[in-house]
Amino acid sequence: MNENTIAIGNYFDLPKQEIDQKPIRSSGPGGQNVNKVETGVELRFDINKSSLPPVIKEDILKSSDGRISKDGVLIIQAITFRSQEKNKKESITRLVNFLKPFFTPPKVRKPTRVPNTVVAARKKEKAVKTEIKKTRQKPEIPDS
Repeated sequence: MNENTIAIGNYFDLPKQEIDQKPIRSSGPGGQNVNKVETGVELRFDINKSSLPPVIKEDILKSSDGRISKDGVLIIQAITFRSQEKNKKESITRLVNFLKPFFTPPKVRKPTRVPNTVVAARKKEKAVKTEIKKTRQKPEIPDS
């Protein structure tokens, strides 16, 4: 990884020029400072125009995340800190955290078996139930 890329997982580096960060005004209380200083950051990442592999682009666009617009642009707003620089770092961290799961392959399900002891216990229990139900039947009357 160099200063012009962002590492996503162990296998992919995202070029920083694909990310558009612009300052925004933070909402909420803050006195007069909140009306004058743009400390928040809005990060825009166009998924369709990015250098991501086509399979991953497709998976991201299929996801039902509300931060992805109809045009395929991921919008992340970072207004947590009172410093613009910290908010820029926060927005990139959120982007990486958003993209990482798409790069990790799903775990392969390992099929399991029912243990022999469980099968044997179930058969024994069924035999006991059968015997109980046999005692409830009407006795057979021999034909004479």
